[in-house]
Amino acid sequence: MKLLDVTEELALATPLSPEMAHRRLAAAETFEAGVIRFTPAGAAADPKQITHTDRDVLCYVLSGAGRLRTAGTEAPLRAGMLCHIPANTPHDFAATTEPLSLLYTLIRTR
Repeated sequence: MKLLDVTEELALATPLSPEMAHRRLAAAETFEAGVIRFTPAGAAADPKQITHTDRDVLCYVLSGAGRLRTAGTEAPLRAGMLCHIPANTPHDFAATTEPLSLLYTLIRTR
């Protein structure tokens, strides 16, 4: 058994870019879970989308405000929301007015 404090884990997240930091919390053959923190970047936000070909994505919004873009659709995000992104769906997240923190799970579908 493993118990983690998500707030502490977010503080230990490794920066991947000026607007994004990541920390993997658990992984196995069929799943991966972790936390991601986005900082508002305004016009400098990276528009690059990611696609997981063999995994569904579940993201729970822990705190903050942001948006999720998928297939030409943009949805606002706030704390308490759960996002399901099916495999093979290009997507990206961004913080808007304040930092956005997510708890994610990648679930192998194939």
